[in-house]
Amino acid sequence: MKKRLIALLLCALMVLPAALSSCRKSGEEVSGQESSAVSSAEESKPAQSAEPSSEPAEESSAEESSEEEEVSYERGTVAYSEMVYERPDFEAINAKIAEGEGLLEKSEITEQEMYDFFDDLTNMLIDAITQDSLLQIKQSVDTTDTDMQAESELISEELGNCKKDYFQFANRLLDSEKYSEKVFEEYTEADKQDIRDAASSMDEEYVQLQKRLTELENKYNDADSIVVDYKGTQMTIGDIEDKYGTSEYYKAFNAATGEIYIEIVDIHKKMAQKYGAEDVVGYIYDKSYHRDYTKDDIQRMYAYVKQYIVPLFTKFYPSVSSFYYGAGDYNNVWAHEKTVKKYLESINPKMLEAFNYMKKYGLYIYGDKAEMREGAYTTILYSYDTPIIFHKFSGGYDNLQTFIHEFGHFYEFYTYGDEATAQLDIDEIHSQANELLFLPVYEEIFGEAACKKITRYQLFLSMYSLIQTCVFAEFETRAFEGEYDTVEKLNALFSEIAEEYSMERRLSSTIWSQVHHFFLYPHYYISYGTSIIPSLQIYAESVKDRDNAIHIYNEVVAHSDADTPFLTVLAESGLKDPFTEETFKEIYDMLVEAFPKK
Repeated sequence: MKKRLIALLLCALMVLPAALSSCRKSGEEVSGQESSAVSSAEESKPAQSAEPSSEPAEESSAEESSEEEEVSYERGTVAYSEMVYERPDFEAINAKIAEGEGLLEKSEITEQEMYDFFDDLTNMLIDAITQDSLLQIKQSVDTTDTDMQAESELISEELGNCKKDYFQFANRLLDSEKYSEKVFEEYTEADKQDIRDAASSMDEEYVQLQKRLTELENKYNDADSIVVDYKGTQMTIGDIEDKYGTSEYYKAFNAATGEIYIEIVDIHKKMAQKYGAEDVVGYIYDKSYHRDYTKDDIQRMYAYVKQYIVPLFTKFYPSVSSFYYGAGDYNNVWAHEKTVKKYLESINPKMLEAFNYMKKYGLYIYGDKAEMREGAYTTILYSYDTPIIFHKFSGGYDNLQTFIHEFGHFYEFYTYGDEATAQLDIDEIHSQANELLFLPVYEEIFGEAACKKITRYQLFLSMYSLIQTCVFAEFETRAFEGEYDTVEKLNALFSEIAEEYSMERRLSSTIWSQVHHFFLYPHYYISYGTSIIPSLQIYAESVKDRDNAIHIYNEVVAHSDADTPFLTVLAESGLKDPFTEETFKEIYDMLVEAFPKK
């Protein structure tokens, strides 16, 4: 267990502010200004009225059984409504570290006592990280709360200082002849090297860089409040939209947030350099996301996407680009709870247990208020041993589809807790394959004709997602590896890459600034592409043999422990390497067959 907690500390240290799985469904990054695959649908979405909530909507009670639902396996047993944010006791953590230094210097306690001491110290830090994560959830519910913004910036600095001193102490323990073997008996040589790298790289400058990063992330999350000079008048970006319309809003948003991104890239470069990394993107791939594939593998994926997927997407675009279905606030998980539960049980009875657990403890926070953060994500609060879903509604059947996506992540956390994989490429199979396996259920909800349209549209969005992922990932890599010191240069770079994928008319030059992953989770986005390929393999198998496809999905979950690499999980689950031409040919054939001939 202690080894896992150290890994969490290192993961949070590198890039992610928490062990967060931040997801937006395929195409949701493309919004009002774009003539994209989903823009016309987005414009017609009705306003939702739900308040941010962690309780089921009232209408679900009509479908509920009168008998209390059994939950045979539970993680934490504290309801979200009972979780109160408390500022971590940083003085106590610092005192504990100082005590440890004294114990190490005197060398009077036993090896087991030092093992237990270090375990207690590590858990104190995990408790602090848990409070930081809980604060982030509350910020997601209200991004305009300036008190919470200030608190998160304070926490970032204080937690950074504690981590700095913690890793210095851990490094000295590693050098101890008396204690090293026992305290680190569960650690690999790579784990020990991670600690040494952190100890040598984290200093006061690093802590200040992390603090500034948090400030910039908060600024981006509340971008509509940024004040800019607009035609000689000081206005917020949000006021520009109210007074001058969407087009002017996006221009101002791009200009202001683009400057934020330039500084964020610079900070990540400096942080990587402190670790002695010359290849900052490769460093983030390895240290932050633990990927077992290389940038060369990704280059092959780019080529196959251009060869097989781009022409197919272009061919099908006119017939499905404007599809939208299921308008109305009722199309959420609570309105179709019986149907959703039957589906989950068909995948795995334990999946239904996870749903009942989620409902029992109110671990689904949802709504549509303007101040809520856009999109959806799933995280785990480690000290509570509790996964949580956050979801801002967008309308129509997409509310249900997004929940199914996020519940794939929730189920993984429910199954593994802090032993869950740290690889996003595996995480996103849990979510995206779950979405694809759910598609036949729409026949029960909306009827056969609508189900066929939704299925084709979701497959179309899978193509869109794969292409979009490549565009975004190439842009992000080149932005980090080049010298782009103005927003105009970044916009030109994005246009250049979009044109290479025949997406210049569907992805405007400024859309990248609306992709929150770039600002909050750099180089996350490629995982949507690497995971949609095996997810489509599972779907293709489900068309031929649904039972076997479900078996494969369960095998992926079963192999998703923290120690098994992405490509190994695929091989052990019966899935093919996502970076080969053979795999792309099979996906191409499945997609051609899925769409009607003309």
